[in-house]
Amino acid sequence: MKSHRIASLAWVVLALLLLSGFCSAQAQTESIFNYPDFSSSSLAANAPFTLSLVGDASFFNNRLRLTPATDFQDGAAWFSAQLYVQGGFDSTFQFQITDLGSFPGVTPGADGIAFVIQDDPAGTSAIGGNGGDIGYVGITHSLAVEFDTFWNWWYVPPDPNNNHIAIHTHGIGPNSPDGQNGTLILGDNPNLPVRMADGNVHTAEIKYLPGAPGNMTVSLDGVQVLSVPVDLQQALGLPGGLAWVGLTSATGAAWENHDILSWNYRTSLFHIGNVSVIVNATGTSAQITWTTDEPSTGSVVLEPNGPSFSDTTMGINHSVTIPTIPNQVYHFHVLAQNPTLGTTQSASSVFVTGTASALQLSYANLQKNANGTYSVTIQVTNVGPTPVNGVSLTMAQLGAAGSPLSPSLPTAAMSLNSAQSTSFTFTFPSSAGQSGKTVRLSVGGNQNSGAFQQSWRVVLP
Repeated sequence: MKSHRIASLAWVVLALLLLSGFCSAQAQTESIFNYPDFSSSSLAANAPFTLSLVGDASFFNNRLRLTPATDFQDGAAWFSAQLYVQGGFDSTFQFQITDLGSFPGVTPGADGIAFVIQDDPAGTSAIGGNGGDIGYVGITHSLAVEFDTFWNWWYVPPDPNNNHIAIHTHGIGPNSPDGQNGTLILGDNPNLPVRMADGNVHTAEIKYLPGAPGNMTVSLDGVQVLSVPVDLQQALGLPGGLAWVGLTSATGAAWENHDILSWNYRTSLFHIGNVSVIVNATGTSAQITWTTDEPSTGSVVLEPNGPSFSDTTMGINHSVTIPTIPNQVYHFHVLAQNPTLGTTQSASSVFVTGTASALQLSYANLQKNANGTYSVTIQVTNVGPTPVNGVSLTMAQLGAAGSPLSPSLPTAAMSLNSAQSTSFTFTFPSSAGQSGKTVRLSVGGNQNSGAFQQSWRVVLP
């Protein structure tokens, strides 16, 4: 097995942790990445995230060439952020296999392409062997959907033919297409509607619906060819349901070009939007509403281990009331369930109870400035019937233990009339390695009638 260490680990947590509790919060984005081709403009459009190429993979004529048509090659391309695969996804890529060849006495064309989910310690440097290893053998904590174009008759059990799609996992152990190594073949289809190595462009789609267990389906050119039960988090031992996602390939004594023409990945199969929170006048309860683009039931879950509150009516408009809760800052997310499409989850949001303040805070904007500093804009609105005097804010960036990472940034006191809004912009310095990291911003406020506080978790650009 060849070992490659071209790409470094990319510890970027992909999250959209937006907006405050008193105003609306958006659901997580549908498309995590989308490469209509692999031109420089397409790659730039997905920045700051990248594809980490390993081994013999390269960008060639606006394509992602996992391996060229020559002997004993292996290549991989990994998205540079770990993704929350346990929540469900839909990934589609177009591929083309051309220029089949081989050494004398060997059937031309090999070995195929694999879609791989993994949490191997090598991260985005992970690569398996060449030949029938298809670039994923030896990768731990992994599942591979292989599009196999060579008949490895000596495997146990043997490959059914040289044109099949199979799903392989060895759980937390090193993966392999060879069952004698303890690998579990979750599914295998040797009767495909087309020949994958015929030189034409083909479309592969892999969907995962979470559940107990979840379900993974594989389609080729619009025809479903596999459907298997699997719980990714449990089977692969994924911390928090996060994993690296990528494509691998290999050649051996026979070869072919393995080209990817396009690739996209979506995190959910239906979507939550318009999440909003209304805290009652005494600050002791909250009503949370949201919408979905498909009929569903749903629930609000207080984080990290709090109770949930359910809306069991199938529909697209939803509401729950959280009654009589202690005075504090609450983080929550919304879960929506559709019997066909599975479960989807909103981004984390925040609300505050226990304050009689008529002031509502919302996180409005975060940007990185040309000089390397960050600016964050906080909007303050007086929703009460009378003016509020002596309003001031103080912002700090907090570490995991709640201690400030940067100096507190105060504002001058001011007054707000009823229904009046104003925005405050805070600028704070950056430190090495902060870009792409999730941080917590805390904003404290004072007014004549007392103090209040709000916090947000945001991803620094």
